[in-house]
Amino acid sequence: MNEKLTKILKGAGIAGVGAGLAYLGAYLGEIDLGAWGPALAAVLAVLANALRQAIPASDDPPSTDPNDYGV
Repeated sequence: MNEKLTKILKGAGIAGVGAGLAYLGAYLGEIDLGAWGPALAAVLAVLANALRQAIPASDDPPSTDPNDYGV
């Protein structure tokens, strides 16, 4: 697959996960979790970190060529 398309898809995936987590956070904010709230926050933090670690980092520095931003 084209490297630029891969980067775009990774970015879209990260944005989608972020939007989903924001929605989930707003939804969970309305639920009274009692003593389970901090435990749930810790579990979600671990899951977010695991997801971040699962996405391979790009070793390429960002391009400074203005013509490089087209797909």
